[in-house]
Amino acid sequence: MSRKRLGEMLVDAGLVNEQQLRVALKEQQRWGGSLGRTVVEMKLVGEHDLVRVLAEQLKVAVIDLDAIEIPQSVLAWVTADMADLHAIVPYAQPMKFLDVAMADPTNVTVLDELRTRTKLNIRPALAGPKMIERAIGKYYGRGFSRFYGDIPLALDSVGPALEVEKSSHEPLLDDLLVEDGDPGVKLKKPAPPPAPIAKSPPPVPRGNVETAGLERRIADLEARVAKQEATIAKLVAALVDHGLGDRADLVR
Repeated sequence: MSRKRLGEMLVDAGLVNEQQLRVALKEQQRWGGSLGRTVVEMKLVGEHDLVRVLAEQLKVAVIDLDAIEIPQSVLAWVTADMADLHAIVPYAQPMKFLDVAMADPTNVTVLDELRTRTKLNIRPALAGPKMIERAIGKYYGRGFSRFYGDIPLALDSVGPALEVEKSSHEPLLDDLLVEDGDPGVKLKKPAPPPAPIAKSPPPVPRGNVETAGLERRIADLEARVAKQEATIAKLVAALVDHGLGDRADLVR
């Protein structure tokens, strides 16, 4: 296999120019991850084109991880940490070989580390960076894909600095509405005010009490929503800073 770097191959294949490669390398250094994933996320190269051209230049097999089911006995050869860190997925283990999907099969450092750890002959195959990310999320529960549809897990993983404050006294939207005998809904009445003490001013008319209580609860709800929006914004920034996803994907 050629020892030429992935960036050089992309330039030689005409997929990116030198200036685009320099920008992509700076983004990779800033956010982490593989160069292949970086150029795909920056939309400099489509994943299909990336895989096709690299397969032609490297003369390496292409594996479709979405089309196969990988046994746990094969996955056990590579730890979740290593799969997540290096974006690799083992998919077959015939005899004394371990077949591994990689976005960059030219990464001899990773290949040597795998060979040392497993005592097997490593045969790299090419897969798109997004496809590998999906497989790591599916089989290892790691990588950015584990956050899709499960924001509470992401909040727990960031740490106490970004925890959402919880209070049983803060009103929820459901608390403001209550089913009536009619098909619609009506505003729920707040608890009656305490009995007036001696020499207190006359009680405020009931209609005014209901309005004031409702306005107070709505204000509390708006404050809580604003607090949670700020927390989510911090979470997105933290995930991007740790290289766990693209900002546009996280916002969506």
